[in-house]
Amino acid sequence: MLRIYIAGFLVLFTMGCTKYYRSEQPSVALASFEEANANVEEVVACPVEEAEWYEVEEELKQNNNLAALVVFDTSCHGLPWNVSSELTQEIRKGIALHNKVPLIDENTVFDSLVRTQILSFDEMAKHCGEIFRETASHVVFVELMHHNILPMERQALAQFDQTYVKRCASNLLMKVRLTIFDLRMPEPEIALQETLNCNQFIAKEFEFWNYSKFSWGCESYEETPICQGHQRLADLIVHRIESLMGEIK
Repeated sequence: MLRIYIAGFLVLFTMGCTKYYRSEQPSVALASFEEANANVEEVVACPVEEAEWYEVEEELKQNNNLAALVVFDTSCHGLPWNVSSELTQEIRKGIALHNKVPLIDENTVFDSLVRTQILSFDEMAKHCGEIFRETASHVVFVELMHHNILPMERQALAQFDQTYVKRCASNLLMKVRLTIFDLRMPEPEIALQETLNCNQFIAKEFEFWNYSKFSWGCESYEETPICQGHQRLADLIVHRIESLMGEIK
């Protein structure tokens, strides 16, 4: 009989402890969870590649529509100065005047090109993302493909004033490939591309002009047809850059 009482007492004691443990333990755990949740922000796990692109995308939001201007000269003109530098200066001047397309600093572009030693359109298309993505959303690539001076064909100019035609000895023919790369995607994409042509008459008195002595940077250079042709080409490029960038969403 004594054994029965002892067994019953043990059963009741065990049930009471179990009930107490089950009723008290969840409240402790819940309190700990709420305390931790109050001090920790929500963390969403994602693959490493997606996380890296998310960071890049956030940076691009701050650089939206900010462009890097790159001018390459792949023509054969024989002029004794850097024509790509001349065109870069004139294009940047025209864009700054209208204030429609924000450009990153010219020194930043130059340092990036020198560091990576990009010398062709294909290399630019391949590496422009890794070079400029942290600083710009687009790369405006201008390639001077042709810069030729050809003798004037008089018979083809009958519609022009004959007095002016007689003064012209040759014609400066220039061709440019204008490409805009969109860096807002994981891989750079060509947003727009077109070819521009620009011509400039050269009068007889400038046919044998000494451009080694009176080159870009001299006051007398501004009076030459080469300077006027480069200015006309730069104005055309500026107009097209502003129009094309305005079409990109």
